[in-house]
Amino acid sequence: MSGFIVCGRPLAKNPYYIQEAGLHIYSEQELCYYIYNNLMMIDDGFVGDRLIRFLESELGMDELARKLSKWKGKMSTAQLLLMIMQEVDYYREDELEEFDRQLEKKEQAKPYDLLKSRADYMTKQKHYPKAIEIYDHILEREGEWAIPRELLGKLWHNRGLAQAGMFWMQEAADSLARAYGFLQDSDILKELFYLHLLEPGITISEEIAALIPAQQQYRWQEEYDVYDRQAANAPQVRRIDRAMKKDRHRKKDETERILTEWKQEYREMVK
Repeated sequence: MSGFIVCGRPLAKNPYYIQEAGLHIYSEQELCYYIYNNLMMIDDGFVGDRLIRFLESELGMDELARKLSKWKGKMSTAQLLLMIMQEVDYYREDELEEFDRQLEKKEQAKPYDLLKSRADYMTKQKHYPKAIEIYDHILEREGEWAIPRELLGKLWHNRGLAQAGMFWMQEAADSLARAYGFLQDSDILKELFYLHLLEPGITISEEIAALIPAQQQYRWQEEYDVYDRQAANAPQVRRIDRAMKKDRHRKKDETERILTEWKQEYREMVK
């Protein structure tokens, strides 16, 4: 595979939208690239009627669409994905062999591993509410699935990061504290300390607070101050600062534009 995507057919006029990734697909090569690099994210409903119609009507891949329609429900999702990859012929033979190995690995994965991969991806894409929903679903089935202790810690940790992304600071602190109980990781203490600096009103147990020596708090405070100064110079902050310095009418127009952009970003985040 080359370092960039080469499209052999005309691009789709109506792209295929993958909601969990917030991604529009315009070609079969882009579709294969997404499948190859996000395999653990893909669930059993991925190869459905909507994708098949897209391949047929937008990309003119009638034969592949026919095959998928014939075998959907009879073959496993792994087999259908491999069929797509082989038909498009975007990846080299050795890459397809590796893809096949990853398919086998996915088939053998525990359900909580697959769900965690999906939630982690959602967190990375800033789709925090959906990520939190998936983390909660896994944690609710802790006993049923006999989830390993270390993984439980990672689930609580990543849940806390997603909650912080939603500015649910107390909930994030509670999740991080639970994560520390499982993992005993000093990096989590640092995250809790930073969270407290961001939102002094949050409650952290005395037991957790006692684990951070005063000297360590001083060092982390210095690091935080550096990050804070860097954040003050971020493009968005400078843009707001410039808007505030404009005359009354121009300031109103500029702040409205900024707020509209932020609202759109929020809508994308909570999809």
